[in-house]
Amino acid sequence: MIEASVGAVPGLVPAFVITTLLLAVPVGLVTKSRGHSVVQPMLFTTALAGVLTVTLMPGFRGAEASGACDRGLPGTAFLASESAQLNVLLFVPLCFLAVLLFRRPVLVLAGTVLLTSGIELAQGICPWAARAATTTSRRMPWAASSA
Repeated sequence: MIEASVGAVPGLVPAFVITTLLLAVPVGLVTKSRGHSVVQPMLFTTALAGVLTVTLMPGFRGAEASGACDRGLPGTAFLASESAQLNVLLFVPLCFLAVLLFRRPVLVLAGTVLLTSGIELAQGICPWAARAATTTSRRMPWAASSA
């Protein structure tokens, strides 16, 4: 998944580093000034930066760049989609670290729903994202040969 994302989006690694520095440095400074350990907040912030960078960086313009939102596959059929499974796996480290940090699983679930909804909304309305909101993102170039 990492190799596919890096290959599909030029400039992803530098954007990730910059986003991580912009988010993690202030979080680390605030956490340290309060006398707490900075490890968990920094790991959580790094995971958040990764999710935001991968999902909001402009990629190759494909069929989904039409500006219309894709309603996806009906019912639970989307779970069989490789792309949907990769999208879910993208949020696993973030959610795991959030539960460790905040110790409130229900709050983390609510935050994850809000985050994913916000990302889909941003992908649908931000022209710089060059994406449309979709429940099953387009297939990555490495997976095109199997289609």
